[in-house]
Amino acid sequence: METKAILIDSLFKSFGDTTALHDFSLSIPTGEVYGLLGPFGAGKSTLLHILLGLIHPSRGWIEVFGQAEREHMRSRIGYMPERAQMHPRFQVREYLRFLGSFDDLWGKELEERIDQLLSRFGLQELAKTHIGQLSRGAQQRLALAQALLNDPDLLILDEPFTGLDPAAQQDMLELLNDLRADQRTMLVATPYFPGIEQICDRVGIMFKGRLLAQANAEQIRQPAHNMRIRVERLSYTLQGQLAQLGPQVICHENEILLRPNSSELQAQVMRLLLDAGAHVISMQPDQQALELLYTQVLRGEYVETAPENQVYIAAQPDNYDPLQQFAPPERRNKPLNQPDPSDQSAAQAPETASSEPSPTAQAAAAPADEQPAAPAPQAAAPKIPPASPAQPNDSDALLRELLQGGEHTKE
Repeated sequence: METKAILIDSLFKSFGDTTALHDFSLSIPTGEVYGLLGPFGAGKSTLLHILLGLIHPSRGWIEVFGQAEREHMRSRIGYMPERAQMHPRFQVREYLRFLGSFDDLWGKELEERIDQLLSRFGLQELAKTHIGQLSRGAQQRLALAQALLNDPDLLILDEPFTGLDPAAQQDMLELLNDLRADQRTMLVATPYFPGIEQICDRVGIMFKGRLLAQANAEQIRQPAHNMRIRVERLSYTLQGQLAQLGPQVICHENEILLRPNSSELQAQVMRLLLDAGAHVISMQPDQQALELLYTQVLRGEYVETAPENQVYIAAQPDNYDPLQQFAPPERRNKPLNQPDPSDQSAAQAPETASSEPSPTAQAAAAPADEQPAAPAPQAAAPKIPPASPAQPNDSDALLRELLQGGEHTKE
């Protein structure tokens, strides 16, 4: 069986009373570019920090290239944090030379690698510039260069577009698209970003610590299904005529939304508008496929997609398991391989060797403020029991209400 670059099964992480990850499962094949999308606070950074060994999960199973002990994987992982902590008095070349020493790169080999990265990311003319004098876009390109310094097999990117102006965002998108030619595994965590579907083989949508949906490249690159038409004036009479075409035609003020659109329906609408002498201002797709999927999932709207298209909405039934389609049976109910010593559910789990991030990541990034409280220890359980529906803070109840389009409120 092919070794997965990343295999995560039933992962939980709590900070006191706050659940950051809830029964999170994911499998990424070697060489795939996977986009993990979700709003701020969805748990993306927490998941990445667990993969890097910066923090421990409360329970669950994690493997990176088939290894549960991630200290053996340090040299194979490159990490670009959301905001790399780079000393402003370092020069660009000096900074990369300093980080290279942590990865046992020296002399001619290191200098050649630095030259390659500076050239690839357009930093040659900035090689002797102090980091504090770089633009935000140049700093992000430098952060990407340091993540690739040791030529890793797995590249993890935490919100690489955050804080960039539109031009710098487009530059970063093009750089990541160029990296696809390297055929290395990439995990890109970001809120929805227009164009992200062009660099990903698959995307997953994360919310409230859970993976709610996944889609493959063929789906997420489809053209928009809806069409929005703006006119100068839309009379009540014309609105009535358009409404007779069917429920797919939605009129609001001076806009007409065709949802879903079809060539036949669009032709009928345009014929009515032209016959009525309406002045058409614009016609444009309403939402791209990925944007629509992302919006529907976060709104809790059910997405009707055939199973063969490889889109699913997680936790529809109570026993839904998104990893079941690709996890071997022996993975189920595995003991913790990364227990959190401060977590009460893992207090008595067997001790394992501590995991550390890549030396480059340690020097370049500071982990988020994640300081869990240390509750009194008690016996560990092999699986987290299902929460009672009567509990007001029940995560399952929250997800069910979310998927039904409702709001979760405390009683």
